[in-house]
This record gives sequence, C-alpha cells and structure tokens, in this order.
Amino acid sequence: MEPNTRLADLKDIIQSEGEVIARAQARQLRAIAELDNLQGRSRGVPVEVAWMLKLTEHKAARKVVLARTLTTRLPGTLKAMEGGVIDEEKAAKIAEPTAYLSDEKAREVDAIVATRLQGKNPSSLRKMVNYWIAKVDKA
Repeated sequence: MEPNTRLADLKDIIQSEGEVIARAQARQLRAIAELDNLQGRSRGVPVEVAWMLKLTEHKAARKVVLARTLTTRLPGTLKAMEGGVIDEEKAAKIAEPTAYLSDEKAREVDAIVATRLQGKNPSSLRKMVNYWIAKVDKA
C-alpha cells in the first residue's frame, strides 16, 4: 500500500470513529436523561452514573445536567450529536452558556446554531453560541 493511501485511510478512520463516538455519546446521554426522569430527578442519579461510568460524582452530575438539557432545551444540538456532527464536549459548549436563558430562548438559540455546527472547533463554537445568545436575549 502506498504511504499516501495509508495516510488517507488513517485520516478516514480517525474522522469516522469520531462520528461513531459522538453518536454513542448521544445515546448514552439520552439513556442518562431517561434514567433521571424515571427516578424523579433524584440526587441519587449522579451517584449511580458516577458508579457506572467510573467518574467522580461532580463529573457525573455535570453529565446528568447536560443530558437533561439536551433532551429538554437543546434538541437540535442532540440531533447533531446523533448525526455525528459534534461530540459531548462541543455540546457542552452550547449547553453551558445557554443555561441562564429561558427554555424558549434556549430553544431559539439551539435552532439557529444547530444548522451551523459542522466543522467548528470548541472555541469557535462557543464564540458563535455567545453571539447568538446576545442576539436572542436582546429581543
């Protein structure tokens, strides 16, 4: 196999596996949100998630909040994860700054940014989200 072909194959693998990971993270977050709902959003859910995923309770609690946010306030962002466009880290860059918005305004920002996520790194994504938050929150 030629070196250039091998490089192209490796790059394809890296990119496609990133998409697979994003989809798996989306499924996991949906399951966490459902567990959270079934257990009445109890304080025990982050403890269980921490145990299952071998995380600190703090990280597990953040994951539970992200799962809740994506499934209730940011459906476009979650759909982008399910499509392999963004991963959990990037979804958090959208969820964190929208946290103080009303549900309605968060969904409005989500609808706008969900169509503009392709190819963004976490930093540029955060800047874009902050821009749209300022526009939507002013209205």
